[in-house]
Amino acid sequence: MVKTFAALGALAALALPQPAAAQTVGKHGVLVPWILVASQYRFDGISASNNRPVLQGSLYWWRPDKTYAGVFVSQVDYRDPGKTSYEVDLYAGRHFDVKGTRVTLEAMYSAFPDNKTWGPTYDFLQTKVKARRSFEKLTLGGNVAWTPQAPYGSGEAWRVEGEAAYALTPQLTLTSKLGRRWIDKGHDRTFWEVGGKAQAKHAAFELRYVGTDLSRAQCNYLQADWCSPALVGTLTLQLPYVPVG
Repeated sequence: MVKTFAALGALAALALPQPAAAQTVGKHGVLVPWILVASQYRFDGISASNNRPVLQGSLYWWRPDKTYAGVFVSQVDYRDPGKTSYEVDLYAGRHFDVKGTRVTLEAMYSAFPDNKTWGPTYDFLQTKVKARRSFEKLTLGGNVAWTPQAPYGSGEAWRVEGEAAYALTPQLTLTSKLGRRWIDKGHDRTFWEVGGKAQAKHAAFELRYVGTDLSRAQCNYLQADWCSPALVGTLTLQLPYVPVG
């Protein structure tokens, strides 16, 4: 089985916005709920849903003091003996603004509650440092992530990623991403994606072309198409904000 790192996979293509001034913000911020439907769940270029559609959800807690936390839930399908069907990501972080650059420190724990596969756990902890800067219509970003013990006893893992977004209009944005992952026990890989996002007031649709440099043998012949390039569509619906405090 090829195990992917989930780290908010489905939300990677949709930056979580801060509430507009017109929105009601409580003393301790707001809760921002999302519902997502994706043609498949891919992260770092590999399918985590056996190339099948998934339903996902997110609850994001935004605070005025630049701290945040949240939970992300997604269906998964690894074709494993334990028939693992969903994952839950719990994360928290803090933003820092440094001379026009947004720097973020984040920690996340990914769990697979219904995993009954024999052997080491799928669960893992990941820490991340992110940076993002905007230049009128162009936004550039990058991050470095470290996992002390990757899923299923794969050892230490590192991931470096860069991304760019160009706003053609306020509603239409072109996006791209390029990254590299290194792992103690397994195959290192380069992954990439290019696409576009159309956004309305409370909804967004993104179409991305994703892939990796893994061969069929490295991906495991039984699930070789998990690593093949593919078009992935994601529809995201934003539910009403909920003031906190």
